[in-house]
Amino acid sequence: MQDADDRPKAASYEVGYGKPPLHTRFQKGKSGNPKGKVKGSENVSTVYREVYNEKITLKTPKGPKKVSVLRALVMKQRAIALQGSLAAIDKALLRYERAVPDLPDSLTPDTATDFTETDFQMLAELRAQIQAELGEES
Repeated sequence: MQDADDRPKAASYEVGYGKPPLHTRFQKGKSGNPKGKVKGSENVSTVYREVYNEKITLKTPKGPKKVSVLRALVMKQRAIALQGSLAAIDKALLRYERAVPDLPDSLTPDTATDFTETDFQMLAELRAQIQAELGEES
């Protein structure tokens, strides 16, 4: 049996999973969130975008330079990596790979493996140097 407002009568209605009590249901024609989202409120991505695109002034050998916060952070990471921090080098290379995934035609995997004997010697020396540094740290 149905009332005029299309609700089942309380006696015939069983409360359970997926069947909330009648008095707690939303009224027909009324929003469950009457105030809604406040106009002009910011979400996290908007805040990050604004903060990272903000311009700051950096001191450079050529004088002050205005750059975005994001560019300044990338430059700082590059500077730390160039000082020899292996962790910074690793992170910088990973981030670069993600940001710039395409290899230029001159660096395709086929041509990148054409090493000379001198190249192999340099790589062996570099590997030995890195292993020596890692051995000292641990």
